[in-house]
Amino acid sequence: MKKPAAIATAAVLALGGMLAIPVLLDNPTTPAAQAADQCGAGATIGTVNVSALPVQNVGTYGAKQLRNAAIIINEASKAGVGRKGAVIALMTAMQESTLLNHANDGSFIRPATSSVLSAAAWAKARTVAMESMKYPHEAVGSDWDSIGLYQQRPSAGWGTVEQIMNPSYSAATFIQRMKKIPDWEHKAYGQVAQAVQISAFPDAYNKHQSTAEKIIDALAGVTVTDATGAGTDPVPGSCATNTGGFDGTVSAQGWVQPVKTYTGTPSGFGAPRAGYLHMGEDFSAPKNTPIYAAADGKVTRSSCSDLAAGRSPCQIQIDHGDENGQRISTLYVHMFADGLIAKVGDQVKAGDHIANVGTNGNSTGYHLHFEVWRDKTPISPIPFLQAHGVTLKP
Repeated sequence: MKKPAAIATAAVLALGGMLAIPVLLDNPTTPAAQAADQCGAGATIGTVNVSALPVQNVGTYGAKQLRNAAIIINEASKAGVGRKGAVIALMTAMQESTLLNHANDGSFIRPATSSVLSAAAWAKARTVAMESMKYPHEAVGSDWDSIGLYQQRPSAGWGTVEQIMNPSYSAATFIQRMKKIPDWEHKAYGQVAQAVQISAFPDAYNKHQSTAEKIIDALAGVTVTDATGAGTDPVPGSCATNTGGFDGTVSAQGWVQPVKTYTGTPSGFGAPRAGYLHMGEDFSAPKNTPIYAAADGKVTRSSCSDLAAGRSPCQIQIDHGDENGQRISTLYVHMFADGLIAKVGDQVKAGDHIANVGTNGNSTGYHLHFEVWRDKTPISPIPFLQAHGVTLKP
C-alpha cells in the first residue's frame, strides 16, 4: 500500500559537532514530575465515544480520521499504555495511512530482484490482500500486501485480512507489539514507532508527534460510552497551555531561570548515558510551559532543521556576547515547531518568552534541555546560573 508522501527528516544523532563524543539528548524527566503532569508520558488516558466526536477538524484530519484516532486512543486506554503510548500509536498510523483505513487493490508490481517475497509467495499474498476490498474501507493503496491503519501485512503475521481491516484490532495489535519493545516507556517516541514498524523511513514518524498530541487534546473531555451505552471513565482534561508567568526578577548580573520551576533532576550536566555524556540540564515542566530567554542577547538559531550537532529538534540559541573575553550563548532544546516563538535576528531581553516546553526528538517526557556554552564549549548550566545571581526556584 502506498504510504503518504513523506521525506524522512535528517538524523540528528550526529557524532560530530564541537565535542569529540556524541551529545545525544535522551533526557528523562523524574517520575514525580511526570505523575504531576497530566500531559506527561505516564499520564493515564480514558476512552472516547466514537459516535460523539467534535465536529471541527484537527489540522488536516477530518471526521473519518478522528473516528479512527478515537479508536486508537480507546485501545491505548484498554492496554494501559498511558498518554505516551497513545501518542506513539497515533503518530505511527498518521504516517502509515493518514488515519484512513486502507484496502489493497493488488496493483503493486513485485520487483524481479526483490527478496521480500518470492514470486510464488507474492502471488498468494496478493490474492489474499485483495480480499480487503470486500471490507469497509476509506482509501485504497497497493504497497505489497499492506492493509489497514498501520499498513500491516497478512503475509508477515499481523493477522487475517478480516482482522487487520478492523481498526480496533490493528491498533490493539500495534500496541501489543509496542509493549514488547524493551523499556519502551523510556525511549524516544519515534524510536519506539520504528522499532515496531521497521520502516524504510525511520525518522518520518517524529513529524507527527505534535499533531498527535493535539488530536488527543481535541478529543479530551468528550462524553463517553461503551458499545452498550454504559458510561466509562472520561478522557483526562485537555492539556492546556501552562501560562505561569515570568515574575520579573532579573539577577544583578542580568540572568533569569529559563523555566518557572527547577526540579533538580538526576539527569544533569555530564551524566553518563548510553555511549555519550549529557551536555545540559533538564528542567521538567508541563506541556507548553513558557521558556524564557536566560539573559539579554540576539537569537542566532530558531529552527527544527538547522541544528547544533547531536541535539534533538527543535532548537533556539541565543548569543549573549562576551564575558571576560569569552563568548557566552545558551541553547534551548526539545520544543515542537509550533512552540518556537523567537526568530533568528530577534533582540531579546532576559525573561522574554521565546518558546514553549515540548518533548520533541530524543526525549522521554516534557522538559526543557538547557545548555550554556562558553566559546562554543558546553559548561554546567546550574553553577553558571547560580554564579550569575540566579536563585533556582522549585
